[in-house]
Amino acid sequence: MMVDEVTGLYQSEHAYVPLYVQPLVWGAQSNIELTQRPDNFFILRWVTVN
Repeated sequence: MMVDEVTGLYQSEHAYVPLYVQPLVWGAQSNIELTQRPDNFFILRWVTVN
């Protein structure tokens, strides 16, 4: 509860501007289906080879 309260106070009083956003570039062959995660973490069980 206390962490939520502090986070709310901080967000209401300060502007948060991210200075770096890592671009994600993925490539796969046409016979491969995969799920691209936004955190750039690769899970092998989410890959299907047709």
